Amino acid sequence: MPAWLPGGFSGTLKPGAAQYTAGVVPEGVNVAYLGEPPTSTGSISQILDATLQANTTYTLSFFVGHRLDEAFTGYVAVLEAGGTPLASSGAGLFPAAGTFLEDTIVVKTGAQPVHLGQRLGISIQSLGLGQVDIDNVSLTAY
Repeated sequence: MPAWLPGGFSGTLKPGAAQYTAGVVPEGVNVAYLGEPPTSTGSISQILDATLQANTTYTLSFFVGHRLDEAFTGYVAVLEAGGTPLASSGAGLFPAAGTFLEDTIVVKTGAQPVHLGQRLGISIQSLGLGQVDIDNVSLTAY
């Protein structure tokens, strides 16, 4: 899978008990952080090698975290093809401080999708001047 491209204020964090209850994250030990309160937002994105196919269901899933020691102001996640958004999420998901919640975006294509054959992409951006942590991003197609 291609590497994540950072934007704004973003990077990798190995959180502990000061950030998450018992220092537990959904997968592994690191998360991506987006934003630096109270000064800037952040984002991560990547263009995949996979292309949009006809008659296919795409499921993008990921975990969103709210640190104990930072403000959480929301995020938006987008699944795109050829740079054009197919679907987005994030408007109503606000995890409790010290926890993660899973978010999912599902896109079903028909026989002749407009962006057939164009490369898929994922972008996730923090909103406002809080921080959002992202973990365990996966995209499946069937």
